[in-house]
Amino acid sequence: MARSAGEALRHTAEVANAAGLTLLATEWVGAKANYRFRCRHGHEFERRASVVTRGSTTCRMCARAAVRQRFLDLLAQRHLVCLEGEYLGSTVRQHFRCGQGHRWDTEARKILEGSGCPACADERSAVMQTDANGLDRLRQAAAEHGGRCLADVYSGIADRYEWECANGHRWHASGQSVVRGNWCRICFGLRHSERMLDPHGLARLQAAAVSHGGQCLDSQYAGVNVTYRFRCTAGHEWRAEGSRVLRGSWCSRCAAKRTGEAQRTEDGLAKLKAIAASLGGEVVNPIYAGIAAHYTFRCARGHEWRTKGTRILLDGTWCRACAGLRRRHTIETMQQIAIERGGRCLSAEYLGVKVRLSWECHRGHVWEASPDSILNGPSWCPNCAILEKTKKQHLRLKYDYEGSM
Repeated sequence: MARSAGEALRHTAEVANAAGLTLLATEWVGAKANYRFRCRHGHEFERRASVVTRGSTTCRMCARAAVRQRFLDLLAQRHLVCLEGEYLGSTVRQHFRCGQGHRWDTEARKILEGSGCPACADERSAVMQTDANGLDRLRQAAAEHGGRCLADVYSGIADRYEWECANGHRWHASGQSVVRGNWCRICFGLRHSERMLDPHGLARLQAAAVSHGGQCLDSQYAGVNVTYRFRCTAGHEWRAEGSRVLRGSWCSRCAAKRTGEAQRTEDGLAKLKAIAASLGGEVVNPIYAGIAAHYTFRCARGHEWRTKGTRILLDGTWCRACAGLRRRHTIETMQQIAIERGGRCLSAEYLGVKVRLSWECHRGHVWEASPDSILNGPSWCPNCAILEKTKKQHLRLKYDYEGSM
């Protein structure tokens, strides 16, 4: 059943509050309209209500601040000094000094990616290139990561060897790469995924349950596609994927109870048509034969299928073909796509090809775009696209430093 304007405004406010945001608007003008929000650090921004309720709650200014803090933390961990004293942007060349006094300049993103002092690295490489105990040193470098070097013969620091991490993953990489601190990419990806988990994911699930008058019984959050325990107002308990509850699915036993009532409703066809229309589709059947009868539906993409009226009216299901398109991707896929383009995906969860995610390019521009537009659009970063087309200095300054879109 569609929410009233007041209910929609309250639901948006609840989802925002669960993510640490405050909805500043007091009037509902539609799910696709922009509303003003304030994050817990006082930053204010505008975003569509539909985007927020589907999980895109990242504050861009906080995201930029997080990149800056990560940069400073990495400098401290590696005993490096940034001579400018501040993070100036991911593609800005800055000057650094290591603990041995070596100085060099490089793009800040190189520090964020794990690079350190090239002079120190060259010194270590030179020693190991001529070291009779090179294989022992490679094994020692692997042991420091809790893994093993599987090679039996040492042929130089620049050659590739087989490695195994503590979790059993195997790969080939140069000895120089491991000596410089690089290790298992699979484990790195898993750790990155854990860090990218939405810190407010459990609060969002709890808010979704409360919106149905129920509660989420789990106290640990492990991702949107993991199953959790829920209880409805009637006391029924069951397990369901977090993503299903966030999309509006709820207690199937209560739905079954409503089925009997719906079987007898006289305006069943009108309700089916209204739900289909709200999803951008339509009911193809012109005659109503009861809620349990099969009907043909057509979605906004033109897919047609037959299913029971109860599946649409009570269970909240819709086009499986479109759902299949959404399921083909994950947040890890989005993160990998961003890495391949020299940037990052800042969002914590993937909720479909049409739901906007937050992205950052190699120049530090941050914007929101749907996975569909990233996968099929003509360009990557909209700011960079403008920079490539214009030579006007005032536009280049605006789109390079202000992060405007």
